[in-house]
Amino acid sequence: MIAGEYAITEPDEKALVMAIDRYIKVTLSDCRVKHGQDIKGEKHFVEALGHKLPWSIVDGRVDGLELISEFDHLVKTINKTFEYVRSRGKEPEVFSLVVESQLHEQKTGKKLGFGSSAALVVALTKGILRWMEVEIDQEELFRLTLRTHADLQSKGSGADIAAAVFGGFFAYKNMSDEFLHLTHVPERNEFIWSLTMPKEIEMLVGWTGYPASTKEFLNKFHGYRRGCPEDYFIWLMKSRVNMNKLIEAFFDHDVKGILKGIRRNQELLTDLDFKASLGIVTSRLKALVDIGNHIEERKGRPIDAGLRNSFIYSGAKISGSGGGDCGICLINKGAFSTNKVFKAELKNLEIQWKIHGIVKTETCIDSTKYLDIFS
Repeated sequence: MIAGEYAITEPDEKALVMAIDRYIKVTLSDCRVKHGQDIKGEKHFVEALGHKLPWSIVDGRVDGLELISEFDHLVKTINKTFEYVRSRGKEPEVFSLVVESQLHEQKTGKKLGFGSSAALVVALTKGILRWMEVEIDQEELFRLTLRTHADLQSKGSGADIAAAVFGGFFAYKNMSDEFLHLTHVPERNEFIWSLTMPKEIEMLVGWTGYPASTKEFLNKFHGYRRGCPEDYFIWLMKSRVNMNKLIEAFFDHDVKGILKGIRRNQELLTDLDFKASLGIVTSRLKALVDIGNHIEERKGRPIDAGLRNSFIYSGAKISGSGGGDCGICLINKGAFSTNKVFKAELKNLEIQWKIHGIVKTETCIDSTKYLDIFS
């Protein structure tokens, strides 16, 4: 998420959301058939997150995978999708499944904070439906996977699901209640507006090395929301004002306005963290933000002190629920006198991040929606 964390859990609030070029790959197959021949005694299996277990369908539901806690998302997604398959007049069939993730750190398997649970729900749902030859359009896929994901964590916004289904970079309005309760099925242009990142801006993503539990922080947040409604409402109104300005800045390609809005969003998240005692701004995330916000041209263009104060070189903030995972830094390349100076400051930022245990992660905007491969 680029901006709007926590506020986006409220109906009709907005956030900035970006799909990135890291994927969940799911491969479905019938392991009992090889080169057109039946293989006796072969069992279907699920291989994911370092585990491999046989499974079957008993009374229309998954059987054999419940002992592995890491498979909870898999089991619930499969069961929910099976319910949808039956509603379309087909009976679910067992299959073998291999899940490969680029949203986890390869050596440790720790999640990076790129919406891995939502990406898994979307890719697996779409994979099963294609395996069962059940057609579905994007809007219906969004509604189905939104309902599945809502059962997996506390009341969220659907923003990560939207990123996985629709791809790209966009402003998102939380209309999840309408989708979940079918009071109104919105058209896509009612809750998603495509945006473009200005060419002057370079976005960096830093990973803290520690995964965070979105569900845990949302539970704490909702506790504060219920316990301190007046303070929370004031915070929400400030967040709404900033978000509207930030979205307008992106539509206008106002680089300075964008960086100011990113910084203001982080100020509001820090304020929320202090008032609600959430623990979302960890020491590493604070270092990531502080270092990112102190980028400036140290060599090259001569600028007097008064003029220098009018320059905004960057805007940094946590991304997502906080408490670990990752943060972002948007840098105004156009504020530097030469590309060489810009690259030098970029390198210095990476070095400073590394000193504080933050790893720069290679990502860029993805517009290809989800990646699902079947054999």
